Amino acid sequence: MKRTVAALAASLFALAAGPARADDLATIQTAMKAASANVHSFRIEVTSPMGMSAVMTVVREPARVHMQFTGLMNVETYTTDGFLYMRLGTAGWKKYATPIPAIKTDVVRSLSEAEHMTVGPDVTENGAVYGSLLVKTDANMLPGVPTPTAALTCTYDKRTYLMRACTGDAFSETITGYDDPANAVALPPDAANAPDGGPLPFALPTPTTAPK
Repeated sequence: MKRTVAALAASLFALAAGPARADDLATIQTAMKAASANVHSFRIEVTSPMGMSAVMTVVREPARVHMQFTGLMNVETYTTDGFLYMRLGTAGWKKYATPIPAIKTDVVRSLSEAEHMTVGPDVTENGAVYGSLLVKTDANMLPGVPTPTAALTCTYDKRTYLMRACTGDAFSETITGYDDPANAVALPPDAANAPDGGPLPFALPTPTTAPK
């Protein structure tokens, strides 16, 4: 599960960076940063060839994140108000203090000045043309969480400058539901009343800066 969370977080670092034209990098980066800064909520769905899937809903201000993993182990988490609420499989909810969200809620714009990225050819899907970005993440880019170098191909909407999807050998993800009212994240009553779980059972990725 640690690797699953880390892979998801590492991929999220690629969400808001890169130019549509190599000769206009600064202008396009500024446009992508401005577009994602105005996003209040979004959803990410991740799948992998190993049978793992994850769905994450992120709401900003106040920061709330809901994640649900299925695969070898089913895990559901809520991150809100400085706490992580988690249940493993059919076990009851546990509450853990966490100093910052497990996945930063500004990930959509966190790498608008990222390195290790080049512009790929435009991609046509269902008659619509999207820009593409070829992304390479750093190995061990997340503090305390071993992660391999990952090569991703991401597509973005050339009209809104918002990311749509990223694919790689280990996983694929789609980013949808920008500012969809259905993105509301509400902590269930049984989770809110969860007992203290003590130290976290695994290290959470807590990225604070873009990779160098």
